[in-house]
Amino acid sequence: FWSGVNRADACWRMYSGRYSGGVSPSTSLQNIAGHGQVPKTPPGKARPPGVVGRATLGDINQHLRTVKDVRDGSILDQLLQAYVSANEIVRMSEDMSDTEPSYQAADDLSHLLSVLDYISNQAAKDIPHQSVQLHVLKTIKILTRKAPNRNLPPRGIATIMKMLSQAQPPPSPSYVSQDQDTGPHHTFRVVSELVNLLLNLCYERDNVDSVLDANGANILAEKLRWEDRDVLAGTSGAIQSICYQPRGRQEFNSLASIIIPRLLQLLNHDNSKVHTRAIGALHNLSSMMEAVLAIRDNKGVPILVALLIKAACDIKDESKGSRSASALGGNEELVCSLAGTFQNISRENSTRKLILEEGGVSPLTHLLFCNYVPAQAAVVGALMNILGPEMEGKHESTRASFKKMLSLALVVGATVSCTKPPPSHPDVP
Repeated sequence: FWSGVNRADACWRMYSGRYSGGVSPSTSLQNIAGHGQVPKTPPGKARPPGVVGRATLGDINQHLRTVKDVRDGSILDQLLQAYVSANEIVRMSEDMSDTEPSYQAADDLSHLLSVLDYISNQAAKDIPHQSVQLHVLKTIKILTRKAPNRNLPPRGIATIMKMLSQAQPPPSPSYVSQDQDTGPHHTFRVVSELVNLLLNLCYERDNVDSVLDANGANILAEKLRWEDRDVLAGTSGAIQSICYQPRGRQEFNSLASIIIPRLLQLLNHDNSKVHTRAIGALHNLSSMMEAVLAIRDNKGVPILVALLIKAACDIKDESKGSRSASALGGNEELVCSLAGTFQNISRENSTRKLILEEGGVSPLTHLLFCNYVPAQAAVVGALMNILGPEMEGKHESTRASFKKMLSLALVVGATVSCTKPPPSHPDVP
C-alpha cells in the first residue's frame, strides 16, 4: 500500500520554495539590512524613538547591550515594532531576503531570548510588557524562517514551552482574532505567535525532540480546544510540522482519540488557513494505522469525501475557466494534503470500502488532472489502494488497461499544468 507524509507550509517558508534570509551576528546590520537606506546607529546608542522608521536586528541587539533594565521597554518596543512591520510579510521583507550573501549564517538571538525569558517570569501583566512580549515573539518567529536560526539553545525551547503551557484562554470563546497588540485579547495573539514559532522550529528533528520532551504533544492537544482561529491554525500547523518526524507521529497517535475528532471538526472551519493546516496534520498523522482507525471510527471518511468533492468540483470548473479565486481547488497545500490523506487511509480495508460507499473514487479521478504533481502522485497511490483489490481475479488485460489509464491521466494532467500560470498564494505569517 502507498502512504506518505508532508511538511507544514511553515511560517518560515516562502511559496517559491526558498527560505528567507538574514545576516550573521558579525556583520554590520545597519550597513547591509536596508542596502544602505538606513543610517547607522552611533555606537553605544539606540536610535531615538522619534526616528524609528525601519529597525534592524543590529539596532535591537545594540539597544539591549546598552540597556541594563528592560522594565521600561518603550524604546525596545518601538524598535521591535519597526522590525516586525518591515519583515513580517515575507515577500516584502528586504532584511530577510535570501539574496544577501550572509543568507546561510546564523543571527544572534541571545538578547531576544533573554528578554523573552525575563518577561515570561514577570507574567507580562502590564501593558508595556504585553506589547514587548508580543513583538519579541513576532521577531523571533520572523528570524526562525531562516534555517540556521532554528538552532535555539535548550533554555529558549524551555521558555517557549513554559509560556505555552501556562497560557489559559480568556473567558470569551466567541472571540475572533483582531489586530490588538494589548488588552484582553493579548493571550490569543501571544499563543498564536508561540505555536507558529513552534511550527518553524520543529522543522528541525532536534527541536521536535525537545518539544516532545517538554510534554509538547499534550500541550498542543489542549490548544486545539481553543476557539480562536489564529491559535487553531498555528496549532494545527505545529502538529503537522512535528508529525513529519517519526517520533512526532508516534506521540500524537497515542492521543488519536483526542486529536483526530478535533481535527476533523476543523475541516469545516470557515477560515481557509485553519482547515488547510488541519488536513495537513491529518495527512501526516494518517501515515500510522492508529490515526486511520480513529478517522474511520469518528466518521471522518464522509467528512473527507465531502471536502474532496468540493475541491474536485473546483478543479473541474477551473478547466472550464470558471473557478473563483477562493475555490478549494486553487489551494495547492490543501489539495496535496487531502490527496495524501486518502492515499494513507485507503490502506485499511474497511476504510477503503467506506471511501467506495461514499463515492470518493470519482472526485479522486478529477484530482488526476489538477495542477499539482504531488497531489497527482498521491491520487494514483489512493486509487491503486482502493481499486487494486477490485482487480484481483480480473483478466490481465483489464489490470493492464487500468494501469495504462492512470498513466495517461498523469500525462494529461502534467500537460495541462504546463499550460497554466502558477497558482496564487496568500501571504505566509
